Amino acid sequence: MALITNLIIDVFALIPTIKKSYLRPEGEDFWAWFGTGTADTINLFAIEKFTFGVMVYPIYMLILDLIIVILLARGRIKSFGRLKTGEDRN
Repeated sequence: MALITNLIIDVFALIPTIKKSYLRPEGEDFWAWFGTGTADTINLFAIEKFTFGVMVYPIYMLILDLIIVILLARGRIKSFGRLKTGEDRN
């Protein structure tokens, strides 16, 4: 129960970052989040005992990092499209 409570609290702490990644993706470092997501993926391969308590945190981290990476990639694609068409970035 403590693990789930900790994860729920962590999600609430990450909401501002998710919101910022959606609204102003240029304010976050895409490659830092991509690297963290890559590390989370590698971490899954290091798990020796597949129990809920062991698996839930790495999977949770991977999912949240992927959400942020997708939001940041979306923002980069939009920015690239604006630059390509000559639209103002604001």
